[in-house]
Amino acid sequence: MPTLAQAEGPFAAARRLCKLGPNSTAKRLVATALSVVIAATALLNPTTSIATELKSRKALLDDRVQMFDVPLLIAEAAGAPCGITSGKDGNIWFMLTKEGPRSPIFAIGKMTTGGEMTLFPVIDKQANCKIVDGPDDAIWWTLPDKLARFSYDGAYSEVVIPDATRKEPDGKTSDPMVPIAVGPNGRIWFAPRQLIGYDQKSGQITRLDVIGKLPPVVSTNSAQISSLYVKANGSVLFGTTNGFVGFAAPDGRVSASRLPTGLGIINSVTLGDDGAIWAADFLAPVIWKLNNGTLQTISLPTSVWKMLIGPDHAIWYAYVGGAIGRITQDGKTAVGYKIDNDLITVPDITSGPDGSIWFINLRSIGRIRPP
Repeated sequence: MPTLAQAEGPFAAARRLCKLGPNSTAKRLVATALSVVIAATALLNPTTSIATELKSRKALLDDRVQMFDVPLLIAEAAGAPCGITSGKDGNIWFMLTKEGPRSPIFAIGKMTTGGEMTLFPVIDKQANCKIVDGPDDAIWWTLPDKLARFSYDGAYSEVVIPDATRKEPDGKTSDPMVPIAVGPNGRIWFAPRQLIGYDQKSGQITRLDVIGKLPPVVSTNSAQISSLYVKANGSVLFGTTNGFVGFAAPDGRVSASRLPTGLGIINSVTLGDDGAIWAADFLAPVIWKLNNGTLQTISLPTSVWKMLIGPDHAIWYAYVGGAIGRITQDGKTAVGYKIDNDLITVPDITSGPDGSIWFINLRSIGRIRPP
């Protein structure tokens, strides 16, 4: 792990860990001190309106929901979790940032499904709030013109990807919320302006021009890819900041359709069991389902941060305003769970190894067990 000459600022406790060797007794003692098991501290209440068929589930939530506070964030009264994923090691992994999305991360967190947390310091890395479990016993995320890797045993490294990040006219690096996804054969895909695939086994870099192959519409020149999902055959499902969803084949072929969103930002996409495309528009309170040319619109109270297919084969999503929703894949039954807390947001969710849906919110990690 890297070291610091001085430990100062509001996160000195986390930074001091950087001075210790990865196997030192002192570090193990500090990590143990930061490891906690916390009982449920908050309950969820169902939203009052979310989609076509709302069911009252308040009586069922008490035993299904747990909230785990991040002790360091509570103690410092600052910072927030940012990005969450489920590791093949059976743990939940997440980032900690100083001030929320787009601010530097200062630690990587690991938590067991029982709630035991361990924090690993990372020094002031300007990361995007997207994190994935890689094919190589490590988690990955994006940095400007780089990929960052953090192994399950605590080793940090970076891979330089030249000209990966879009530059502004003044030469400064732009800071988009770069999507990242894992595909077959050890390839990690991410997408600022280009769609870039990095093969972590061979080091090969693949670049696909997606935006340039979209039909011309207003804002195409400034558009970028805003969401990704990789199929088992290697094709990449993508959404863009100007309302397109489509597929990019490994050979570079691109097919896309524009949703009736105006100039919407498609910030989350996934595939249903029947091959239907599910897409969420960050600028509109809807989820779209596109299946064989038929478009279904599901109205929501607010827009969505992220969607995924849960272990119960339902569509789960986190949406703006601090709530989590669940929709059956036929689009007919939807339930929303509102988190009862102040200043709360739920920007990311993941499907855990215990069959639960895990999410991040203000200074806490939460879990919902599907019905």
